[in-house]
Amino acid sequence: MPTVFLSYSREDLPLIERLQAQLTSHSDISIWRDQEKIYGGQKWPKVLGEEIANQDVFLLAWSKNSAASHFVEFEWFTAIALKKTIVPCLLDETPLAPSLKTFHGYRLDDATGLIQSLRGAPLGDVQRREPVIRKLSDITATAETAVLAQAKVVFAQQQWTVQGNVYQAGGAIHIHEAPIQAKVREPVLRGRVFFVEVNDVLTAASEVNVTLLQTAGKTITDSDGLFLLPLPDTFQPGAKVEVGIKKDEWVIYAPIDGEVTIPALDSELVKIRLVKKGSPKLWSDERIEKFIRDMADKAKSQVTPEGRPQDVDFSRYIKDWAIRYGFSAQQAKAEIDKWVAEAEQGDDPYQLGLAAYAKKNFGEAGKLFEESATGKARRAREASATAQQLSEEAIRDFRLAGDAHTNNYHFDQALSAYQKASELTSQHDNPRLWADLTMLVANAESNVGIRTEGERIHRHLANAVTAYREALTVRTKAQLPQDWAMTQNNLGIVLRNQGTRTSGEEGKGLLKQAIESYQLALQVRTKDALPVQWEQTMNNLKEAEKALADMK
Repeated sequence: MPTVFLSYSREDLPLIERLQAQLTSHSDISIWRDQEKIYGGQKWPKVLGEEIANQDVFLLAWSKNSAASHFVEFEWFTAIALKKTIVPCLLDETPLAPSLKTFHGYRLDDATGLIQSLRGAPLGDVQRREPVIRKLSDITATAETAVLAQAKVVFAQQQWTVQGNVYQAGGAIHIHEAPIQAKVREPVLRGRVFFVEVNDVLTAASEVNVTLLQTAGKTITDSDGLFLLPLPDTFQPGAKVEVGIKKDEWVIYAPIDGEVTIPALDSELVKIRLVKKGSPKLWSDERIEKFIRDMADKAKSQVTPEGRPQDVDFSRYIKDWAIRYGFSAQQAKAEIDKWVAEAEQGDDPYQLGLAAYAKKNFGEAGKLFEESATGKARRAREASATAQQLSEEAIRDFRLAGDAHTNNYHFDQALSAYQKASELTSQHDNPRLWADLTMLVANAESNVGIRTEGERIHRHLANAVTAYREALTVRTKAQLPQDWAMTQNNLGIVLRNQGTRTSGEEGKGLLKQAIESYQLALQVRTKDALPVQWEQTMNNLKEAEKALADMK
C-alpha cells in the first residue's frame, strides 16, 4: 500500500480536496498532508522532513500558487535530498521548475496515470534518511525564506544533487544546457520485497526466492528484502515484466500478479508486497479484471477446428486461480459473479466487455471491447498529454476484442482487432510488445487460412508465415528461448498446413521447412525441461514427416 506525502499550496485547497478524494477512493493508497499547519517553532523543518521521509512517494500538486510558495519549494527540495520519487500533479498550465523537469507530470484529470505512477513508485534511499533529518535539525531559522536558503546550502554541501542535467553548486541550482551523453543502462532490475503484517505494517522479506518469469532468472532477497535480477537488452525501461515469488503461505499482493514496470533508472527499486494466502486484501476489482483478461488469453487454446463457443470451459482457470491465492473455487466464482453484477450496473464498455466475457457472451464482449478500444484510440489521437496511456489501453482492449472473437470462432474479426492493436506500436518503440502482437496476428491469419477456401487459403497462410518470421527477429533463441521455441513450433504448423495444401515439389519444400522449424523448437523444448511442449512438438514433427513421406 503506497503511502503518499501530498505537497500543495493552501491557495489550491478546493482542488487538493478533489485530488485527495480521487486517490483515497482506492483503498491501497494512503495520503499524508499537512492539515495542522506544523510550520511553526524552531524544529518545523525537521518535523516536516521526517514526514516526507516516512512516506513512500512524494506527490507534488503543482500550480501557479505552489510555484510561488517557499514552503512547497522546501518540501520538494527535501524530497530530492531524500531521493524520493517525485510525481507532479499539474493543477494548471504553470511550467515545472527547471530542477523538476526530469519528472513526468500528470494532469489532474489523468487519474489513471497518476494512480499507476504512485503504485509503481520505487522506495527512496533509506540510508539518506538519517543524515538528511540530522541536517534539518541543525537549521536554526524559522522564517520560510531563511529556512529554504539554509536547506539549499546544506544540501549542496553534502552533494545531495538533483537528477539529470541539473546540478547544485554554492547553494544554487544550475541547468547544464549542453547535450548530455546518455549513460549506458545496466540491464538489471532492482527491487525490494515486504511482508504486509497486521495493521498493514511492512517488514523486510528476507531469504525469499525471486524469479523473472520471462527469462527464468532467479535470485534470493537479502536481509533487507533487496534483490537484483539481470535483464536482456530487449527489456527496455517502461516495459512490463512479471516477477514471481516463492515463499510458503505467502503470495504477491502488489503489484498484481507481480507485473512491474522496468524503471527508467537502474538505481530505482520496484516494490513488491506479500500477504498471507487467503487474505481478504486479495479480492480487488483490479485483480478480478486482470484474471478475466488472462482467462481470455488462455481460453483461446480451447478453440478447435470442430469446436463451438459453448464448448469453452472456464472452470479450470478459476480453480487454478483460487488455489494460487488460497481460496476455494466456489469462493473465487462467487467473487467473480459479484464483480460482474456490479460491472453490469455501470456504462464502461471495457468493464461491460469483461463482464460479458465472464458470462461467455463472446459476441457481445467482442463488440464492447471494440467500442472501448475505438473510443480510446480516438481519444489517444486527440489528447497528446495522455496519448501514451490511452494507446496502451487501446492495445489492451483490441487484444481483448481479438481474444473474444477467437473464442467465438470469428477469426476474421479477431484478425482485424489484432491488426488494429499492432498498428498502435512498432518494433522500434516497444520490441517485445510488437513481437507479441505480431504473434497474435500470425495466429489469426493461420486460423482464417485453414477455414477459408480458394486463393484466400494460401494468402492468409503466407501472411502467417511472414508474421512468425518477423516475430523471430525479436524472439531470439539467445534472449527469449521459450518464446523463440514456441514461435518456431507455430511456424512449423503453418508451413505444414501450406505444404499439405500445395502439390508437387513446392509442397515438399514447405513440409521440409516445417520439419526444420520443429527440429529447431526441440532444441529448447526438451523432454526433461519442458515435457508437455516437447510432446506437442514431437507429434507435430511426426505428422509433418508422415505428410512428406506420403507425397513421395
